[in-house]
Amino acid sequence: MSNGRRITKNIVDRLPRGSAAWDVDVRGFGVRRQRRDAVFILKYRAGGKQRLFTIGLHGSPWTVETARTEAKRLLGEVAGGTDPSQLRQKMKGAPTLREFSVQYLADISDGHKKASTAAAERRIFKLHILPVLGDRKVAEIDRSDVARLHTSMKATPAMANRALALLSHVLNIAAQRGERADTPNPCRKIRKYAEERRDRFLSGDELARLGVALIEGETTGIPWEPRSGKKAKHAPKEENRRVFLGASAAAAIRLLLLTGARLRELLHLRWEHIDMERGLLLLPDSKTGKKTIVLNAPARSLARSPPHVRKHRRQREPGPPDRRQAARPHSIGDDGALRASGV
Repeated sequence: MSNGRRITKNIVDRLPRGSAAWDVDVRGFGVRRQRRDAVFILKYRAGGKQRLFTIGLHGSPWTVETARTEAKRLLGEVAGGTDPSQLRQKMKGAPTLREFSVQYLADISDGHKKASTAAAERRIFKLHILPVLGDRKVAEIDRSDVARLHTSMKATPAMANRALALLSHVLNIAAQRGERADTPNPCRKIRKYAEERRDRFLSGDELARLGVALIEGETTGIPWEPRSGKKAKHAPKEENRRVFLGASAAAAIRLLLLTGARLRELLHLRWEHIDMERGLLLLPDSKTGKKTIVLNAPARSLARSPPHVRKHRRQREPGPPDRRQAARPHSIGDDGALRASGV
């Protein structure tokens, strides 16, 4: 046994079989030569008993310096009342990320988040996170694992950042439940990709063409062409190849243009959300929380009596659109601005 030296690579390489060397700088940190390999170890006391903790074999990733740094970290845990040996034994039975994701989705996503958010998190797990890290134990995921996941998604920077944020939250939950050590989150210092804002507004010409298409869909129908291939010969005859747009669908599209609301905000709209007297949509639970949208005059006309409500009042069964009534809901001006006309 060798004492009183700062451990270096040269000392490790020359260490005789069956002997050990102890570091003078970090108390309890040492290296022992086994039959074929050298292994870094840490001797400490916890609960009144002496423990011997194996850090790892000399080589990649455990060099003398990385092992010494790990020894310092472990001694810090011991000082805080944690026994690294007992913690390692517990972590051996820790679940994989794939297994823990099932718990997370059931308890956190489904229990505390919107259905749309839970569905989005399921997709991120299935398509991005689990194919890369699913078989890693949740207790062993480190910064190199996180960096590997993030780099593999660099072609889609926005989604890469969403996956990083989700994984960070999942690892925090795992630490809270004792499934991994309460150490700094390995996602913390991973640099996010820059994301470009996607602002896209329809031009006047595009608005005009859209208005014409809406009217055509409501009245004569929008023609379509079958794809080439074996099934093309079974397509309907040309005079029957038209898609008709329901009046309620057309009204929803117009409201989207007139209000700037999100699609699901309008699809989930209820009468109690409309303050017709003040001309407001009072959305109680949009993506960003409570939200108020001011209705202009054409939007008020649409909101006051949308086509699907009129049909419901007549107690008509759903069916093909009435071309005569669909011809009257809206018109489009020469400048492309949509306007209500007698809804």
